[in-house]
Amino acid sequence: MINQVYQLVSPRQFETTFKTINLHNHNNKIIVRPLYLSICAADLRYYCGNRDTKVLSKKLPMSLIHECVGEFVYDSDYQLKKGTKVVMIPNTPSESHKVIAENYLASSHFKSSGYDGFM
Repeated sequence: MINQVYQLVSPRQFETTFKTINLHNHNNKIIVRPLYLSICAADLRYYCGNRDTKVLSKKLPMSLIHECVGEFVYDSDYQLKKGTKVVMIPNTPSESHKVIAENYLASSHFKSSGYDGFM
């Protein structure tokens, strides 16, 4: 599947890129299409260039937006109904822990803060 991605490449400038998603990869069990995106103050700081230039050069290009509502379009386990609306969690964990929630693990990636968001 080819996914169209909008990345901020410099302040006030977006570019469209394309990424291939392997639907048969066990890490891609669910695909969600973003429907409604919310712009927050952090996104505006990146977009307007109100971050330190060293930070911008390190993090860009990057897809913004970490607040989003979407709908299921694919479920490899066929348990979720296509079109079901969901609130998307902007955290990508890479491990689990018995005590520490994934949002607080140092190994988790928070979208639109150094890792691609939902755009």
